[in-house]
Amino acid sequence: MQSMLHDGWPEPIVPATAALLLSGVFVVGRRLGILDRKYRGRRRLFSAAAGASVAYIFVNVMPELGQFQAAFSQAAARRNLPFPEYRVYTSALMGFVLFHGLDSLVMASRTETHQEPCGHVNETAIGAIQIGGFAMYCALISYLMVGWTRGSATLALYCTAMAFHFFVIDHSLRSEHGVRYDGWGRWILALATLAGWAVARRLMMPDAAMATLQGFVAGGVTINSVKDEIPAAGEGRFGYFAMGAFAFALLMMLSCKQE
Repeated sequence: MQSMLHDGWPEPIVPATAALLLSGVFVVGRRLGILDRKYRGRRRLFSAAAGASVAYIFVNVMPELGQFQAAFSQAAARRNLPFPEYRVYTSALMGFVLFHGLDSLVMASRTETHQEPCGHVNETAIGAIQIGGFAMYCALISYLMVGWTRGSATLALYCTAMAFHFFVIDHSLRSEHGVRYDGWGRWILALATLAGWAVARRLMMPDAAMATLQGFVAGGVTINSVKDEIPAAGEGRFGYFAMGAFAFALLMMLSCKQE
């Protein structure tokens, strides 16, 4: 996958700016407060953003899995690897299962905290594991962004979807880990996002590896969007959900048509 120029800008500027914006979500997220329960438009915002996130999955992520799988199969044709036609899809499954597992660990640690004298130590360790997993996730999203072969309009929509996705992850981790996350966790995620971009500027993997990583991230985006961004029962606003879904889907289709 080769990187490209974006509307005449020097090639490093656009992905670098995007990486800074995504990283900044974790730095300033707590100061905005729009997801706090005191904010009156919180339910409408959550529903509209959830619709946009689901639209991104169905209109962008799922169709691209087929493209990434084709790229992997072509690159791996001479290596005689087992089941190459399923490699990207199984990678997406791994991403889905991994982040569901991280969430399950946190839920289990909360139960054990009330039963064991050393529950606080266990909760701290589980929190570190979860934050570390999301740091890897954010780094991969930033890394893969550099290798994109799309125009700036599509990249802008991608960054919009990922910025809100990161914002909800930031809010979720802060709710789960409190001071621990605010003290050092958010800085780890911010630095990991920048590190992913920096590594990509120096080291770009072969097409087969890039396609596999794209599949893994697609699985992570899917589970985290469903888990964190679709409002719980009684908190959603279907009209705003549908409006966000169709509006963002239309924007993505129009941007792809223009490019």
